[in-house]
Amino acid sequence: MNKFLIIGSVWITIVTVVSSVPVPNIPGLDHLISGFDASKMKSISELEVVSQDDKIKAAIFDLSELGQPYVLKTNGHTQVFQTPLAVQVTDVSRRRENYCETIAKRAYNSTKDKQQSIGISGRWWGMYSMQLPPAFLLPFSRYFNQSIQRLQQIGIPTSEGQQTTYNSVVRAYGTHYISSVIVGGTAFMYTFVNTSYSSSQSYEKVSEQISLTFQYKQYALSGNHTTGSISERLSKEFLKNSNDMTEFYPPVQPEQGKSEWEAWLNQAWQQPVAVNRTVSPIIDL
Repeated sequence: MNKFLIIGSVWITIVTVVSSVPVPNIPGLDHLISGFDASKMKSISELEVVSQDDKIKAAIFDLSELGQPYVLKTNGHTQVFQTPLAVQVTDVSRRRENYCETIAKRAYNSTKDKQQSIGISGRWWGMYSMQLPPAFLLPFSRYFNQSIQRLQQIGIPTSEGQQTTYNSVVRAYGTHYISSVIVGGTAFMYTFVNTSYSSSQSYEKVSEQISLTFQYKQYALSGNHTTGSISERLSKEFLKNSNDMTEFYPPVQPEQGKSEWEAWLNQAWQQPVAVNRTVSPIIDL
């Protein structure tokens, strides 16, 4: 954009440069806009695992009206995102570790009828939360609105065709909508313990060893080699009778010169994902 300024008899052109780089939508917004199939929800103790298998459904709300941009500052980096006017975004900046206190007991109690028990430990990193206002204040998307009107015309299904219409709406929009979401990253370690070992040990012993394994693995993945005190407490018998796998969200992309844990931290701030959700039945709408 050019502006002209006269000083005496001299014309001076002032050039204003407008950035053409688009501001991205805030990560996690698609969860608030769209419907959700509650059968896809998984819970581990008090921590929810939101995986890429949790496919969100078609859009329920129209959140196209923009509000103030949200500035995310984390790990020494700054990002700016577009946010809808109707969505309240709040800094969370909270990290939490779950060393398997309750899940280990559930796994321990299931060893009688399974070949292996499973303990799950994890790190949960919440960066910010997004909250919708009461649903009656929100505009519906065009197609969801038309779908609801069609169901109202049908009322209680009395034919196979009408039931098919109901079923197609559920398939498209799910069973619930998401009223709030916490966005960040998660890292979970699944420890598989042979039944022959876990059934011969106390719950406290198995739980302690699973927790120590997670701490040891976490140090190893971060490239920290000062694991002596932890490794001394790990039972050789437990290590012989167990194996583990680690799962990161967002998924880790290999980075030269970085450990797997460092790569996850880097990936999480660049592309944070939903790590916790609050859901309500669509019927409440």
